Amino acid sequence: MLPFLPRDPSARTRRYRWLALSFLLLVFVVLSLPGALVAQVAEFVKAVLNLPPSSDTPPLLPLDKLVHAGLFFVAGALLGRGWRESRGALWALVLGLLLFAVLTELIQAFVPGRSASAGDVLADALGAALGLWLSRWAGKSMQL
Repeated sequence: MLPFLPRDPSARTRRYRWLALSFLLLVFVVLSLPGALVAQVAEFVKAVLNLPPSSDTPPLLPLDKLVHAGLFFVAGALLGRGWRESRGALWALVLGLLLFAVLTELIQAFVPGRSASAGDVLADALGAALGLWLSRWAGKSMQL
């Protein structure tokens, strides 16, 4: 069992719910940041990780799609652990995460240096689906 999760199942479920909602707030803030600030953070991360500078040729899968998929994967996994009572809850989470993905992209259309992208919504949806699926699968095979 993870040390920050209580042993009581209902308390553990509440903890996952708070983690999920807090993480969604963080995702909303991160995806609403101006493009110039995002570029500065990206350069800082590259310097800390000692990554080579970006080349002119685009990679096979752009890093921003991986970031979107990763953020929504974590959100989906946390939400899936927090609301796993019924099949109806699963479909509500899928729809909610998809609407959240569309909302963040619409907001980005109005943020300086950012743009809305259907590819980002697709990456968000794939990450969320994988996170939800994994949380359901892990919940059936082991207790986290």
